[in-house]
Amino acid sequence: MNRDAVDRLFRECDYTIFNFKDRSFSEQLSYLGSASIIVMEAGSSICNLLFCRPSTRIGEHRLQLDTEILMNFLGASEAL
Repeated sequence: MNRDAVDRLFRECDYTIFNFKDRSFSEQLSYLGSASIIVMEAGSSICNLLFCRPSTRIGEHRLQLDTEILMNFLGASEAL
């Protein structure tokens, strides 16, 4: 699964794609502090999850992740 396919799946499930590298630190903190569910790529950006509320649901994805697992997490009903 490639990045475009992953992004499309998240958008189809009404998730917002938030690109941290294009945002100020204060915007990142605001976003992390208000999100109820966050799914991030594996890597060093996972450290940003320290700024989430304790009740925030966290998911980690890798572009090679099994499509079925990702769709189950998102509650999607159809394959890409």
